Amino acid sequence: MSAAKGQRVGVVYRALATSIALVAMLALALRPFRQFEWLAISPLACVLAILLSLGLHARESTQWRLLALGCGLGISVVCAIELLSFIARGSAVDIAIFGRFLHRSFASGLFCLGAALVMDVVLPARWGRHLLFGLLGALAALIGAAGLLALVIDASLAFDSMLLDGIRIPGSLILLLGGITLLWGARLREIKSGKDAETDLAERDFMDRSGFAVGLAMLLITTGATLVFWRQVQIQSQAQYEARLSASLQQFTEGVRSNVSSALNLLNGVRGLFAASEFVDANEWSRYFQQVQIVYKYDPVLMVGFAEERAGPVPGSVPQFVVTYVSPQTATSLPAIGIHASENPVIASAIADSANTGQAVLSGPVDFSVYVPGIRNRGFIALIMVETGGERSPGGSQTLDRQHGAVFFAVDAAQLASLAGRGGGEGLLVRIKDNEQPASQAALFQSKDFDASASFNSAALVVGGRKWTISTQYPPETLAAMRSRVPTMVLASGLVAALVLFVVTWTLTGLRARALHFAQGVNRNLRKSQREQQAVTDTATAGIVTANQAGTILYMNPAAARSFGVDAPEMYGKSVGLLVPERFREAFIAGLGRIASGDVVHPLDHPLELVARHSNGTEFPVEILRSMWSSDGMNYFTAIVTEISQRRQAEKELEKRARELERSNSDLEQFAYVASHDLQEPLRMVASYVQLLARRYKGRLDADADEFIGFAVDGARRMQNLIEDLLAYSRVGRSGRAPVATGIAECAERAIAQLAGTIAECGARIRIDAQHRVLATPTQLTQVLQNLMGNALKFRGDRIPEIVVSSRDDGEFVEVVVTDNGIGIEPRHWDRIFSIFQRLHTRSEYSGTGIGLAICRKVIEGFGGRIWVQSTPGSGSEFHFTLPAGGESA
Repeated sequence: MSAAKGQRVGVVYRALATSIALVAMLALALRPFRQFEWLAISPLACVLAILLSLGLHARESTQWRLLALGCGLGISVVCAIELLSFIARGSAVDIAIFGRFLHRSFASGLFCLGAALVMDVVLPARWGRHLLFGLLGALAALIGAAGLLALVIDASLAFDSMLLDGIRIPGSLILLLGGITLLWGARLREIKSGKDAETDLAERDFMDRSGFAVGLAMLLITTGATLVFWRQVQIQSQAQYEARLSASLQQFTEGVRSNVSSALNLLNGVRGLFAASEFVDANEWSRYFQQVQIVYKYDPVLMVGFAEERAGPVPGSVPQFVVTYVSPQTATSLPAIGIHASENPVIASAIADSANTGQAVLSGPVDFSVYVPGIRNRGFIALIMVETGGERSPGGSQTLDRQHGAVFFAVDAAQLASLAGRGGGEGLLVRIKDNEQPASQAALFQSKDFDASASFNSAALVVGGRKWTISTQYPPETLAAMRSRVPTMVLASGLVAALVLFVVTWTLTGLRARALHFAQGVNRNLRKSQREQQAVTDTATAGIVTANQAGTILYMNPAAARSFGVDAPEMYGKSVGLLVPERFREAFIAGLGRIASGDVVHPLDHPLELVARHSNGTEFPVEILRSMWSSDGMNYFTAIVTEISQRRQAEKELEKRARELERSNSDLEQFAYVASHDLQEPLRMVASYVQLLARRYKGRLDADADEFIGFAVDGARRMQNLIEDLLAYSRVGRSGRAPVATGIAECAERAIAQLAGTIAECGARIRIDAQHRVLATPTQLTQVLQNLMGNALKFRGDRIPEIVVSSRDDGEFVEVVVTDNGIGIEPRHWDRIFSIFQRLHTRSEYSGTGIGLAICRKVIEGFGGRIWVQSTPGSGSEFHFTLPAGGESA
């Protein structure tokens, strides 16, 4: 991303982050004004919004990341406490710790924003931090957008009660702005070298913001569509819910009407009993009700009674109605006999109404326990005035005394409500109130859990001359079960779909830019690789020429152009035959064609020496190493051309020097051989005559003469030994025999046999533990082991010599170790002793020429091995040497 574009992105990001704090402070400033209640915001919410704005600003720079982390942690902790308090208590009504200051939906959105700040600092970029950052921002923006859109579609109250829990415009706007800021700045942060931006491609992808606008638009559109659809479903669901409540009320009201009407009809039947009788006595009363079984068939009727009309105590006074008969005659109902029913104003009013209308009527509420101690119920009286037919005079003009009174049912209101609620409305709470009774009095009937302060449905019922108000409601748990979950499911699924569509859109719309960035990165890497390859070929000291199978030059590097004396760009498209003499061109081009067709003349992996042609016409030798490759069905050749004029000259010079060296070595070998033989003859003569003088004249001359003769004899002997050792040293490597598989143990045995005299003289003990075979000549390996064991016997000190010859397989080589318990060698002399004529002791201490170990090293190195020593002075030495393995162990 260019610096200018990055600067513009940063300006927009900072403007969005700053607007969060401005919205919070503006809403807080307007808080005292009651007319701006829809802008209400708590001080705590304002503080958290300012912290969010500060944290979003701080995350831009690496040096302020700890401040961003602190802001994020503070917001997350406060909101987490509020949410956990709500979850633990199951309600957010004045019980959450911050319940008066934070609503749970606002706390949820702020928690997402705070958590995003924390993860942005803690998580490395390669873990997809910007994706989590954007997702949390999208969730916060979703809550904020839902709150604002709910106001637009006039569903804020319903949406508040379901999800937002009282969130206002400032809270919704803060969440929306915070979410947009996170989305815009999901990949915006100071890029530094190292883990966060290992390549330029990673940096471009990190700063990409291609899918922001489309993703945000999709989020808002989907959220709005979800709310509109949810509102319609919610309205339909509410209508169905209210219809069900209304149906329950209507069903219950109809049940009450039906049951009360049944009671009134039964009363009319009892009136028929009296009308058909001249006098209804107790027996006839009992027989009738035993047949009808009214009490047993109609549950709400506690008892049936007849209150006979009697004259008042004073002539002209109001008649009295005294209960004469009851049914059923039980211990509960019998105490009602003799009660003056007309003394109760409610019953007296009912008697008057029935007398006036001639119809069955209902009384107001009656507490039966006041009149009949055995009955604790509350209800009403269904009453009808009756009279018997009586006797008529013989002429039929006068009716004798008739039996007047009122037949009544004592109806239990609770039983009536229970009977009316059967067949539907399970769990329905009801209240039946007589409209004519004072408001201070209790209702005719009211369910135990009926809550008058909660909402309920009511209906008016006129029956039996009374006006009742029937009210019904369901318990909260039943109401919750009755409410359809479809709106909630629609809302939840729609919001989840909005979030998912945002993620998908944000990802997919960014793919093109990321693909473009990736392609640009690949192209940059390809161009870089091409430049590097071009640099390698252009700076190569060897000439490189590429041509197709037709022999057309496609590329020539500067080294090749210098060798041929041409300009490389000008050779493009020309025939490669121009680089060889004219007499070879036709064969050279034909050879390329045969190689391309598979008829290989020379192996491609072997160098080929040819004669090349310089642009000035001169010829020079070259060596080419060819390779063939294919592309798009065509074969191409690349040749590495090396001018070998100097190499040819060097080879000739080397051959000349090799011949001279061979002649010199031959002369030296001849000289050494002749010198050794020619020197030994006069030396043997000198030694013979000196020894003859020593034998003949020993003791006959003076002591000095004997000493001088002894010196001469010793010098001749040492000279003879030295010449023999020099001759042996010069012959090493000139045996003419090829190395063969040789057993180490056999050679050691032969060396011991040649040292038998010395071994017997000192009583040495030698052990051979070497079963391997090596590539060497047996005589020379025997010579090496003889020299090493001979030194061990010579430099033995005062101890009896103990020598061990062992070997071990070291893979490609076999390591042989000759161990002794002699006088040992100082570490500073370990390398020196293998040089020719190097001695560590005087001749008076130990005899020798100092050539033995030099011969050993020359033999071992001649077979491709090496020799070394490890020793501790006074404790012995270990001579190690390696030789190529010669097969399985013997």
